[in-house]
Amino acid sequence: GCYWGLYNLRERPDSGFAASYFKIDKNDWDGLNTGSPINASGEPGRASRASGAWNTLVSRCQAVDNAGSRSARHAAYQDVMGLNPDGTNNPGRECYLDVDNYIDYLIANQYVSNADWPHRNWYSGRHNHSDSEGFKFFMWDGEMCMLLSQNPPDARSTKVTDNRVGSGGGVATPFQHLRDSEAFRIRYADRAHSLLFNGGLLYVDPADPNWDREHPERNRPAALFQPIVDEIFSPMIGESARWGDQHRSLPYTVGAEWRSERNNVYNNWFPQRSAIYLQQLKSANLYPATIAPSFNQHGGAIAAGFQLLMTSGPGDSQAGTIYYTTDGVDPLQINNNGTFSVSPSAQSYNRGGSGLPLNSSITVMARTLNGQDWSALNVADFVVGTLPDESSLVISEFSYHPQGPTAGELGAGFNDQDDFEYI
Repeated sequence: GCYWGLYNLRERPDSGFAASYFKIDKNDWDGLNTGSPINASGEPGRASRASGAWNTLVSRCQAVDNAGSRSARHAAYQDVMGLNPDGTNNPGRECYLDVDNYIDYLIANQYVSNADWPHRNWYSGRHNHSDSEGFKFFMWDGEMCMLLSQNPPDARSTKVTDNRVGSGGGVATPFQHLRDSEAFRIRYADRAHSLLFNGGLLYVDPADPNWDREHPERNRPAALFQPIVDEIFSPMIGESARWGDQHRSLPYTVGAEWRSERNNVYNNWFPQRSAIYLQQLKSANLYPATIAPSFNQHGGAIAAGFQLLMTSGPGDSQAGTIYYTTDGVDPLQINNNGTFSVSPSAQSYNRGGSGLPLNSSITVMARTLNGQDWSALNVADFVVGTLPDESSLVISEFSYHPQGPTAGELGAGFNDQDDFEYI
């Protein structure tokens, strides 16, 4: 046969995809590819329904942008999700946006600096049902990123300092309207914090940011990148042999150009990008100036009586009060009018004390409040005892001494009781 190179297999997020993953009728999926309805060929009503759903989402987000007061902004923001201002479900208004999914999707594209987005290369879809979770978004065709350059360079060439946070139009249209909502902005900060700090998927140790295979915990995005490029290293040799001379007579090779580009990403993207992106979020008012609390141990296994220490800023220098909860409720309460206040179940942390004793498995949520400025949320799950790992898995034999076969089983040919043993 003829070798055609290395393929990137992926699922198309269409109605069949939605039916499989979300367990819905595929005919109830309103899917869009760069704004155009999909899976609706020959069904003008279905195509109109999908476009109408997107237009409804954009219209509700515009209402956030156009609101004349904080209270009105908050009501409009909650309405995007089919909620009343107090956060309860509004049965008369369907949900049109999965906010957390959308924020995570935006963060992914902004972090990699996707230069061929948001005006195109996007998939989205919504379950057309009264209990819909709203539009969900899926990464698609995002190779124009992370220092990829055109030859000659053009607008799609990317640099580590690129800022895509301000990109509007296309799939980012709802985002640019929602940015006016205080509740949306703090939620954006919370999602970003979970990714950029405490070993999150985009965490990079500021004291030692360079990629080191012996210490993958210091650069989490590079650690995610590493097994992928290692896996395709050998297949890329065949790719180079098949396609390396497509654009020039001297072939591009793995040993020269590919390895150089890989190392460029390792050395010049991953060590710097997370800190640069965080600063971009701060400049866009999507991440607060007030520093979130940090813990002397960020979750995991502890002994009963462990003393949890909380600090905020280098040397605990951040002014303000640390508020925490242990009941699963955010220390920040968003009121019906969109203002923020301290949750009734939150407690202030004694920064001069010996810490918070933890005697049982628990989730701790904490924020710093400095004046009127709330920090992002820091969340950690603590487990008293030992966390399970691969050594904890034991395959045991169940029904090791089953009863003898019944008459029906004997008639079916199962005449050995050992047939009924299983692990």
